[in-house]
Amino acid sequence: MRVRDLAAIGLTKAQNLDIYRWVGRRLAGQVVVREASEEDVQAIYELWAGESFHVASSEKSPKLTYWVGMIRDNYAGFVELVRNPLESSWGGYWLYGLWVRRSWRGLGLGEKLVRAVVERSCIEGSEKLDLMVYEDNAGAVSLYHKLGFVHITFPEIEPQLLSEQQTSGRRRLVMRKWLGKN
Repeated sequence: MRVRDLAAIGLTKAQNLDIYRWVGRRLAGQVVVREASEEDVQAIYELWAGESFHVASSEKSPKLTYWVGMIRDNYAGFVELVRNPLESSWGGYWLYGLWVRRSWRGLGLGEKLVRAVVERSCIEGSEKLDLMVYEDNAGAVSLYHKLGFVHITFPEIEPQLLSEQQTSGRRRLVMRKWLGKN
């Protein structure tokens, strides 16, 4: 195992400790979440294209809104809100592509990014917000549960999810937050 791999494992273990989160939030400075400009989206796309990160599109679309998370003027996270036509099987509002740079995890940035998507969805009058997450991504599943998302079965896309699981060996869950009173 390479030193870099060992360091990543050690960092992940440390990020699960309450003391890491407490100290890290004080040392990280102010975490800023803001709607992304086109330049931000392009920078994110270029920075993280080689990592397990995906931006739905680097071009501006009325059905997409992006947010960036900044720590000390560094890009540290990203999330998308995707609005699909209600008549499609993926209809409605979807939180997509939540990603926090490994070195900044555990500092509350993911929570702030998700809250930005929830807030905008509420403002726009959506009754619900859906997302998909790999069931083995315990940190993300825990965050979503903490923020009021629950696992649901989505019959229209269940065949696709089962097919993905057979191909990749990983299962994605659909989670939903009912909006209105947050």
